[in-house]
This record gives sequence, structure tokens and C-alpha cells, in this order.
Amino acid sequence: EEGRKAGYKPQKVNFDKKLVLERGFTSVLEIDPDRISKAAEESVLYTLVNFAKSRTALKKTIDMNAASAYDHGVVWSSQDRAWLFDRLVNYADQIASNMTNPDSRSELHHLLASHADAPE
Repeated sequence: EEGRKAGYKPQKVNFDKKLVLERGFTSVLEIDPDRISKAAEESVLYTLVNFAKSRTALKKTIDMNAASAYDHGVVWSSQDRAWLFDRLVNYADQIASNMTNPDSRSELHHLLASHADAPE
């Protein structure tokens, strides 16, 4: 179950038990790239919502990449996620430090929803 949640899916293959012992159980799993990507997106967004220092560090990295002509950007699975990433990183100075506490999450939600271009 954990493997499936992490983006792995079972393959229907005949495998040699000795090979599995040598290479490990993951050698008989097929990776689902879409699920892996979405899980990574969720981890990044979770980190950005919960940790102000991560927003600051990522903003600095993006700014340095843009200044060095290495501005490839990030491709997101949905416009909503791209929008949220942009707001968390590029508007981080508008997010009060207490808004990342679990008890104040509604304040962060209200702030993000107050943007005119916020997704529904």
C-alpha cells in the first residue's frame, strides 16, 4: 500500500526470486511518473505553506537562476498549483509568520483567497 501511495504500481512479470534478493523488491515495481510528480508537488507545497524559511530560500534560488539566464521555471500539474506556488514564493512577505501555524491556517487561506486572480 505504501508503495502505491508513493507512485509505484505493480508489474505483471515473472521474476526470479534470486534476482529480487540481489536487486531488491523495487526491481519488480513499475514507477507511475504522474503519481510521483504529484507527490513531489504536494511535498513542495506543504513545505512552502508550513515553513517561511523555505519560501525565502526558494525565492532567492529562483531569483539567482533568473539573473543567470537559467530561468527554466517549474512545470506544475495544474494551474491552481502553479498559482499557489507563485503566491507562496513571490508574495511570501505578505504572509505573517503566525499564519503558518495549524491553528491559523484559515487566516492564510483567507489571505490567498483575497487575491483577485485566486482560483475558485
